[in-house]
Amino acid sequence: MKKLLLGLCAVMTVFSGVAMVSAYEAHTVNVTVKVEDAITCNAPVLGLQFGTVFPEEWLIEDRAIALSSSANATLGEAEGDLDYVDYTVWAEYKIQSAGATPTYYIWLGDWLWVGIDATTPSGSSKAGWNQVGSQPDAGFDNDGTPGVPTGDMAKATACTGTLDSDTPQILRVMLLAPCFHTYYNADTDTKPLWWPTPDTAEWPLLDQALHDGVDLGLDLKIQVDGIGRVGPPQ
Repeated sequence: MKKLLLGLCAVMTVFSGVAMVSAYEAHTVNVTVKVEDAITCNAPVLGLQFGTVFPEEWLIEDRAIALSSSANATLGEAEGDLDYVDYTVWAEYKIQSAGATPTYYIWLGDWLWVGIDATTPSGSSKAGWNQVGSQPDAGFDNDGTPGVPTGDMAKATACTGTLDSDTPQILRVMLLAPCFHTYYNADTDTKPLWWPTPDTAEWPLLDQALHDGVDLGLDLKIQVDGIGRVGPPQ
């Protein structure tokens, strides 16, 4: 009986020692991540500048959107490889001069269309093209100066795309230069169906600057919306 008690005491001592050791045992899991750009755009530093244009000109500029070198490096890996990158192109008011009270370029969105790998329109067809759109809450103030955008109307969705290979996609930007309101002749100026109508409330205000020219502008933003993988990230 005495031997049994001594044995039990020895076993309890061993277990209690294990418990005391495990209470001070720690494991370290090293967690690291390298964040890289998923896409690239070959737009120059100065952006896309159409320069001086004249009423009713029709101009198109192209920019390439592609997976970044880092994204291409993970495309097609055996495990956890990149499957696709979704992106959205949208327009935002362009600040003309930064300061305590920023001002904005007069909105260009009424006369700008964008498309991904879109073909040049012909006739009345504009397949693959999306108008950046108007901003009814902030076109002009009552004195004819550019208004300040507010809330969700500060941007307009233009188009979406998906990159799932190393082949770039072409963002095409089409400018339909506005015709000033009082100089438009509906009888002779026949335009495609998608040409902006010349009778918006803003256009008479543009007439004020006709002889000196008027600066219109916006920023096109290309934003990654989603990333898909065939397997879990490695």
